[in-house]
Order: sequence, then structure tokens, then C-alpha cells
Amino acid sequence: MTVGDQQLVHTPFVPSRYWSPCTPLLMADYSLIGFPNAGKSSLLKALSGAPAKIASYPFTTIKPQVAKCIYSDHRKISIADLPGLADIYAQYDAQINQNNNDQSDSKASLPSLRHTNFLKHVERSSCILLVLDSLGFCKDQFSSRRNALAVAYLVLNQMERWSNGLLLEKPMACILNKIDTTGAMDEALETKYWLERMDSSEAKQHSQLPPKLLPSLTPKFESIELVSALRHTNIPELKESLRNWLDQIELRKRKDNTTVQIKSQQTKEKRFLSDIQPTYY
Repeated sequence: MTVGDQQLVHTPFVPSRYWSPCTPLLMADYSLIGFPNAGKSSLLKALSGAPAKIASYPFTTIKPQVAKCIYSDHRKISIADLPGLADIYAQYDAQINQNNNDQSDSKASLPSLRHTNFLKHVERSSCILLVLDSLGFCKDQFSSRRNALAVAYLVLNQMERWSNGLLLEKPMACILNKIDTTGAMDEALETKYWLERMDSSEAKQHSQLPPKLLPSLTPKFESIELVSALRHTNIPELKESLRNWLDQIELRKRKDNTTVQIKSQQTKEKRFLSDIQPTYY
């Protein structure tokens, strides 16, 4: 039985008139995360050829969609296009500006997370692709434009708040899109410089964000790629990198699992030896 976007599953542990909601999670190798109009759907179409809905207005993607990226050797990689994260901190910035006289942001409280329930699908992805517009993001005509570095911090902050930091422990790569627009290439190169130094105080200062909007953990990206999904600039190279990243991630997982198994076996052997009582003659 299906109600809306949820499936209701009958269980034998309750009377037949009761149903428990069960929301299935998408399984994809990569998940595209970013603000609206970053070009996530265009990137999905450029990589996979899937007929994704593309428009110039925000929140074009309403529901998550998965497409397959097929290679010449018949290998397939799945990519999930998720709805854009809203810039929920625009109102917070307005409160900060009102409190500039006392030089304190303690009076402003962080807004609650909205429209982030789709982040549950990221939990089962092998890697996260953070997609940024090289020229930054502007919520509306009443808001100031944020640079791409600030957008990256804000996306990571929302992911950290939603998952208590668990999503930031996943492998992650960054895609700087729309380098074909006027002045975007210079902005993309500068943003790449700062993204490689996200832990530094200089990068946090360059983002012009208050400390409360910065994530406590900044991941190290697998790579930072400059592309244009519209013009297919660097798309073939990105497509090849996707499979290489997955292979590297899988090798790291196997190495980590092997290390854990070895340590576990050594612990068992130590306990076994310590339990053996010495024999005296």
C-alpha cells in the first residue's frame, strides 16, 4: 500500500488495521548536493544522457532521481540528483546585521532545517558530489550574493546539523560548474584555491560568514573539478574520474576492514593467552 511518497507495510506484530510507514532509501554510487541553480540536473544529463528536467528557476528538481553513467566497457555508475538545499541562513544574516552595533551574534538563533528530509538518501551513497555555481549564489533580489566558498560552507553546515556530522565523514568531491559564463573561470580558480584550504582561518574569513554558520568539520575533497555541464567542458574527464574515485574508495574500505579484522584477531589472541592459567610443577 502506498500513500504519497511513503510505502505502508503491514507487519504481523500488530492488528491488521494498523500500518507502519516505511520510506525506501535510494541506492546510488554518487549523490549530487548543492544549492538551487547550481546545475546539478544539467550535470546529471551531461554525464548520463538522462532526460532530466532543466530550467532557470530554482527548485526545478522536486523529487530525487537516479540515472546510470555507462562506460565503453559496460561498467555502470549510478548518480542521484537531489533537490537543492535552501539558503535558510539569509534571515540569520539579516539578524546579524541588525546586531552589528554590539558586535555580537549571540542574539540571533540558527533557523530550523527545512526541506532537508531528502538527505536521508545520501546515507547509502558511496561518495558525495558537492556541486557549486562558480559565480556563487543569490537567494533573491533582497539578499546579497554569496561566493562559492561561502555556499560550500553553508551546505556542509546543513549536512552536519541534519546528520550530527555523520554525512561529513563520507568521501566527497567538489564540482565547480558553469565555468563557461563570463568571469566564471577566474572565480572558479580562486574558489578552488580556497576549497583546498577550507580548514584555514583565512578561508573562513574570505567566506564572510559568521562563525555559527561554519561547519565544525571540513572534509578533504577527493578532487576539485572545473566543468561546464552546458558546454560539456571537462565532462569526459570528470566521467572518467568518477570511476577512478570509486575504485580508490573501495580499496580504502578494504584496507580499513582488513586492519580492523587484524586488530580484532590480535585482541582475541591476547584475551585467550591471558585466560590461560600458568602451570607449576
